[in-house]
Amino acid sequence: MVEIVLGAVMLLASSGTQADSSLNVLAESGKNMYEVLGCASCHGENGEGIDSYPALRGLNKEYIITQLKLFQSGERESSIMNAMAPMSEGHEEEIAEYLSTLVTP
Repeated sequence: MVEIVLGAVMLLASSGTQADSSLNVLAESGKNMYEVLGCASCHGENGEGIDSYPALRGLNKEYIITQLKLFQSGERESSIMNAMAPMSEGHEEEIAEYLSTLVTP
């Protein structure tokens, strides 16, 4: 499953799509990962949060990285995030860079 997702990410990254000029390279990669991994389905297209799922936009980059790693290790428990966070392994910094650049209204 992870190989399929990573393959899709690589295909998306190489598709020649125009990058958002307001994002740096790391954040643009994080935006792609956020979309491909399906994070938006719970946390919103712009990290605004949906229903009981928390907003992530504008959060501190180090906080996001730490939380992803805690979910990956199982040290922080959530049935959904313990299943989803491992797919982001190796891309925590990119995703956190993207989310931290989003402005809260």
